[in-house]
Amino acid sequence: MQDQSYGIIPFQKTSTGLQILLVQHKHGHYWSFPKGHAEGAEEPLDAASRELKEETGLEIDELLSEETLTEHYTFKRDGQTIEKSVTYYIAYVSGAFELHKDEICDASWLSIQDAANIITYDEAKLLFAKALNLLEET
Repeated sequence: MQDQSYGIIPFQKTSTGLQILLVQHKHGHYWSFPKGHAEGAEEPLDAASRELKEETGLEIDELLSEETLTEHYTFKRDGQTIEKSVTYYIAYVSGAFELHKDEICDASWLSIQDAANIITYDEAKLLFAKALNLLEET
């Protein structure tokens, strides 16, 4: 089975430097980026933006790259193998942070160094490194 989701790799500038928001997903309890499925004919960026808002209360201030990043992985759910693709947008975000427990277990703003150690899966760590490279190019 194929599954497609959309998400945001959310950054903010602070007095101590660049920070990234990681979320701990309710299903699987792994640390990664906010993401979710499109609803109906929703455009990918709209789906990613809505999911960010639903999970964290935050909104996109500025897209940091025209380029998207895609994560691919396989997992099993109820005995069925699922081929998952997640398209991410890199963005500065802002707003009143609010953890939505029905969507995610936990979330934290982290330094770039700390985030690299917290992200659970290697595929997401590679995606994070690519996002940082794209940020350096802008």
